[in-house]
Order: sequence, then structure tokens, then C-alpha cells
Amino acid sequence: MTAEELKITSTGQVSTSLGGQMIFDVNRKETERLYENLLTSRKDIAKHLDHVLPKAKQISGYVEPIIRPSKEEGFINGRYIRDGYTVGLHALEGEGEYAIPFLLFIPDNKRDKTPAILYLHPGGKAIDAGPGGEIEKLVKQGYIVAAVDPLGVGETKNRATRGLADGYAGVLIGRSIVGIQAGDIARVAKYLATTQEVDKDRIGALAKDAMCLPLIHAAAFEPLIANVVLIGPLMSYRTVAMNRFYRVGLTKNEGGGLWHPYEVDFSWGIGGVLTAYDLPDLLACIAPRKLVISGIKDQMLEPASNEAINKEMEFVKAVYASKNVSSNLRMNSSPEDLNTTIEWCFSKE
Repeated sequence: MTAEELKITSTGQVSTSLGGQMIFDVNRKETERLYENLLTSRKDIAKHLDHVLPKAKQISGYVEPIIRPSKEEGFINGRYIRDGYTVGLHALEGEGEYAIPFLLFIPDNKRDKTPAILYLHPGGKAIDAGPGGEIEKLVKQGYIVAAVDPLGVGETKNRATRGLADGYAGVLIGRSIVGIQAGDIARVAKYLATTQEVDKDRIGALAKDAMCLPLIHAAAFEPLIANVVLIGPLMSYRTVAMNRFYRVGLTKNEGGGLWHPYEVDFSWGIGGVLTAYDLPDLLACIAPRKLVISGIKDQMLEPASNEAINKEMEFVKAVYASKNVSSNLRMNSSPEDLNTTIEWCFSKE
């Protein structure tokens, strides 16, 4: 039997032969409706933000972390000395039966109460941890740095099955990897606040690329995080839903094999997110704290246009302005010198 004989429709495609809508068309239409609802709600800033926080916790599957005082909390697996600071491998008990490992960098010349930075990299805690790396530069400026591996990152990355399993398993249990990771980040922040070395009122956080999503959630939910630096964050979930093509979560299977050469990892996604909020709403919840956003990316993970940024970030700017702290919000097209940025975050200006 030939390929032509196997065709039930004239083109071999139901959508082109009989007409109708693609899934994207249905999703886009629903997204437009949900976005209009958000725009209407945002007109009353205070009421909107009061609604956003509890709904975002619920929809993302965030669970408020509790630090249990015990000798095992923050247990250390080893420490070694470098020029001007020490590095210790620590771990906290996670929400479930897993550990949250983090590298704790402590400068030799630390003060009684030293400001601390949570450092999040999608490649894991070790990526920028080498001598001469970004973390060392911050430590030598006098900051304590905790480089964290939230669930599914670095040392805690799922290697027992396909990498796609995490995100879709989250959907099945009504939660998201982003929400769980946000809880891990908040848990480490709470732990640092209990230590003798750290100034609990000066705990900041920095995230790069994919780690910006859980940090945005963690910072919105946990006021203990005093300032936030986002490098290369996704602009919004709306921009993904509104575009037929996107690169967020797209993974390429090298060498072919049994699977399709391209698959979508949903560990970045949150089911039903636009029914109550989007990323700009959570960014607005960080106000009046200092917030630096640089290198904002669109759905193709390319630098977003100024026009798109202005549209998506309009609400964030409006909230900072309404609290008379517009100067606490910085948005740059490309990352500035990291040390200078962090110094500004902790300054009193």
C-alpha cells in the first residue's frame, strides 16, 4: 500500500483538510482572556498583590519551609582552605527525603555579622566556585556566599530516569519544580539567618538564567531575602503561551535513539499560572526591596526587545513608583560588573 492510499484526508492532515484550530490557537485565545483579567486586577495595586501571593503559593505548589533546630541542621561534609577564605560543603534536610547541598564560602576577614548572598546557577553550585571565579570575587569583597543546589540542579539532578520526568511528575501531583525549588532556596535563607556569622537583615540572592524562575518565587514569598539580582531571566509566562514557537525547556537528544530529536522539559513551567499571576506580578511583590534585572530574555531565550520589556515590566515599575522606591529597581540590557551590582544592593542609598 502506498502513502497516498493510506491518507484518509486529501492532505494527510486533519487541520489542513477539514479546518479547525490547533492546540496553540486554543491556548492563545485563553491566554488573551486571562491576561485581560490580570490587567484589570492590576489597576488596584494593593488588592491585586494581596491576592497574588497566596494564589501563587497555591498554584506553584510552594510549601513554607521550616527550619528545625537540631545538631544535624546544616550539617557539614568537609571544609578546605583557600587564599583569604574557607569553603565548606553543607547540606540541609529538604522538604522530602532529600538533602539540599550548598557550598558555603566564608571570608577570613568576616565581621561579627556579615552580609550573605545566595548564589544560584542552573549548572549547579560548582560552576562558578573555582579559584578566580565569580563567587571568589564576591567573597573577597567580604560577603559570605552560599552556592545552592535546589532540587533537580547540580548534585541533586535526576539521573535515575529521563530528565523530563521531574516537570511532568510535578504536574501529576499538582505542584511545580519551580515552587519546590523556591522552597529549597527559602530554606537555605532561613538557615543562614540562624547562624552566628550572618547578618540576618542582609541576606541577598543572585540567580542566572533558568534559576531566576525559582528565585523570583522565593523572593516574593520570603521577605528575609533582602535584595535580588536576576541575570538572564525569562520575561514572562505570557510570552511563551502567546507564541507558537519557543525555546524555553527545549532539549535536543544528541545521536537520535528511540526519542524524538527535540523534547520539552517542563521543569520551568507552572500549570495554570496565568489564572492568577505572571512573573511581573511576583517581581512587583519584591518591592520595596532592591531588585536588579539584566539581560531579560524572550520565549526564544534571545535578548528581549525594549518594546517587549517595557510592556511586560510596566506593572513592576508602577508598583515601585507607587511605593516611592523607583530608585530601588534597576533594569539593564546586559549584566553590569557583578561586584558593583552587589555593592549597590547592600548599600543604603
